[in-house]
Amino acid sequence: MSEEGKSLTEIRNKIDDTYGGNGTPTPTPMPPAEK
Repeated sequence: MSEEGKSLTEIRNKIDDTYGGNGTPTPTPMPPAEK
């Protein structure tokens, strides 16, 4: 996805949307805010 020009936040949101319902998540911090 990063090769497609997606930001870290967009990638993280897609992962959360896709896999968010699959059990208890780990406490992985969100990527830093983009400028």
